[in-house]
Amino acid sequence: MNAIFIIFWVVLMALLTINVLYVFVFSVAGMLPKRKQVAAGIQKHIPPTLEECNTCLMKKDLPGLASAIHKLKNSLLLIGLDVLKPELNLLEEKARAGKSDKRFAPALAHIINIWSKAKAELLLVK
Repeated sequence: MNAIFIIFWVVLMALLTINVLYVFVFSVAGMLPKRKQVAAGIQKHIPPTLEECNTCLMKKDLPGLASAIHKLKNSLLLIGLDVLKPELNLLEEKARAGKSDKRFAPALAHIINIWSKAKAELLLVK
């Protein structure tokens, strides 16, 4: 009886291990094309959103600026540009509160500068 139980246990563990490996391999393999799609989507999304930010800033459209920065913040932080978080938070919070700030233009210029450097790296995502 113990021998049958042990054989059953070994077979069950082997099947579970194979299943876990199968799920892992195919989930990782399935993610590879998605990473490139996400990178391509972000590359398409960020330039028009930066332009929207610039337009809102020039028109002093603070609610529009807050909305555009919010969209931008999600994309830029998703790709690891955490260095921009202080500027993004400043722009979004002040604009959402309806308070214009002299730091808006330099902060947006810094974001655009960092993005111009980062977009070349994003092209390398496979």
